[in-house]
Amino acid sequence: REQIDHVKQYVGKVYVIVPTLIFPRQDGYDYKKDYTYDNVMVQFPKYIYPPKRLLIKPVNYRLRILRWIIERNIRRIQGSFRLIHGHFGTTSTLLTNLKRKIDIPLIVSFYGYDAYNREYDVDYYQELTETADLSLALSNHMKQRLISLGFPENKVLIHHLGVDTTFFKPLERKTGNLRLKMTTLAYFVEKKGILDAVNAFAIAKKSGLDIEFEIIGFGPLQKTIENEIERLNLNDSVTIVDNRKFDNPRTEIAKRLQHSDLFILPSKVTKDGNSEGTPVVLMEASASGTPCITTQHSGIPEIVLNNHTGKVVPEGDIEGLASAIVELASDEDKRIQFGRNARQHIVENFNMEIQGKRLAEIYSNLLMTYSKKI
Repeated sequence: REQIDHVKQYVGKVYVIVPTLIFPRQDGYDYKKDYTYDNVMVQFPKYIYPPKRLLIKPVNYRLRILRWIIERNIRRIQGSFRLIHGHFGTTSTLLTNLKRKIDIPLIVSFYGYDAYNREYDVDYYQELTETADLSLALSNHMKQRLISLGFPENKVLIHHLGVDTTFFKPLERKTGNLRLKMTTLAYFVEKKGILDAVNAFAIAKKSGLDIEFEIIGFGPLQKTIENEIERLNLNDSVTIVDNRKFDNPRTEIAKRLQHSDLFILPSKVTKDGNSEGTPVVLMEASASGTPCITTQHSGIPEIVLNNHTGKVVPEGDIEGLASAIVELASDEDKRIQFGRNARQHIVENFNMEIQGKRLAEIYSNLLMTYSKKI
């Protein structure tokens, strides 16, 4: 939504198509309704597909139905647009047939799992590598990964995500002998490394730090995380907060980042190869003037600059994370300086306003090149 809001001022009409799965026999389900605002039309075409257990043959009906839904909706407005922007490489594989039929430029944005999960290999993306006119990677690390998957180097461009730096901004921080607060915000899955953060916090606490740790989020690993907190006797200093229960989640998150002394996200590669792209929450925390502790994972070192805006340690290095917590928690001047540096880095390089303008320029350049080719 934020990307659209920052690019719409540079283009004509924007059509957003979000196929929405309807589950059978689920009365009261809050189906999303189509709506329009400014020059943006948002459509939620509904679809349903039979459960696998009812299929005689192992056919992936979901992909077939999604392809049909997308093509049908785009054909309705075919004369009104000049370019298709597919989000996530996996979903964008459904656009190759349409691209050939209507012959307009196709841009594909990759975000993380769609580039790094080993399930999505060279064979999986072969048709897309031959069809997409341009692929957008979040970092140089991701760009190299896309090239290794067969995407032509001259058709892969780095385009950063961005955050609203007027919304995520620092507050004047209180100083003195106050209890410090470290925060993380994540979906509770393996690649976010929350268990590593909990164990690192336990080690850091042994140094005598007066610090609390707030874990914001939810997800399948919640019980495992709760058990680890219990095992390490951290119930008095670690809390889990479900952000789904906030009255205004976005505003509440911004406020909590502003009041945090440290932010931690020790991302890691999962057993199946799943990885982050460039986590937006690290940009939001940095824009809020909060120094981040994180890992040398995917494109993260481009967001958090080690020993300048925060601390970056090897994946899975719990002792290294603990040392980083102790170092920054014990040095107020360094925290403040890192926070200022972090804010400046995001304003200059991951600013949604700048990135929206840049994306519009990418559209314009591609359309110009495409028209000359035709």
